[in-house]
Amino acid sequence: MFWLQVSCYNDDMPMVDVYNVSKKFGKATAVSNLSLQIEKGEFVGILGSSGCGKTTLLRLIAGLDAPDTGSIEIDGNLANNPKILIPPRQRKIGMVFQDLALWPHMNAVAHLDFVLRSQPQVQSSKFKVQNVDRKIEEIFEIVKFPPDFSKKYPHQLSGGERQRLAIARSLAQEPQILLLDEPLANLDTMLKHNLQREIKRLHKTLATTLIYVTHDAQELKGTTERLIIMNKGKIAQQGNAEEVFAYPKNEFVGRLLGKEWVE
Repeated sequence: MFWLQVSCYNDDMPMVDVYNVSKKFGKATAVSNLSLQIEKGEFVGILGSSGCGKTTLLRLIAGLDAPDTGSIEIDGNLANNPKILIPPRQRKIGMVFQDLALWPHMNAVAHLDFVLRSQPQVQSSKFKVQNVDRKIEEIFEIVKFPPDFSKKYPHQLSGGERQRLAIARSLAQEPQILLLDEPLANLDTMLKHNLQREIKRLHKTLATTLIYVTHDAQELKGTTERLIIMNKGKIAQQGNAEEVFAYPKNEFVGRLLGKEWVE
């Protein structure tokens, strides 16, 4: 039985609406007057080199940082502006960090159990323990996490298994939006290829809004629907992923996509 609950969306609004957002750290501008809309159920890839602002943008959407200017709406509701910051736990957002941020003292089952029991509906006295156990099994099945590894701790898992566990933990929050920050970093080429296919399959299975940030263009080729190129805190190019790969608008974008640039 597919357990993930679908929230009541406002169909007239984008899932994410970033409007004139800027963010500085000291004198360094990470995001500069950026506007962006992401539709419900869309799979968006954000590509850029180190320091371009892509991770900062993800953290702003997640509610981990507040903008200096501008605003962010999630499903039509104000989530961020310089004076208002709705906490991440109230945004129905799941995030997989580059370093995964798994808890070394918890085994795989405990990771999901902790997150599920933190949800308001699970804390209700009417919610049975068996329901938590069943949801854990179903989430592991969705991400194809080996059942016999459920009692293992992060240090006992391979890189791919830790990645699946991190995604499973995010799904336990029943997110409307899933944010992936450099999700395949430090994995070998074959494992990257396999997990690319799994992330694409996961998006189709859940039909959730997915935002994938990376510095590696090959991770997004053939995977994401829309591609956004960032440079110096701004959007350098965006559009249908196949079209952006085929027709980069300038030398910077072309080289970032791994193309030889000819004037």
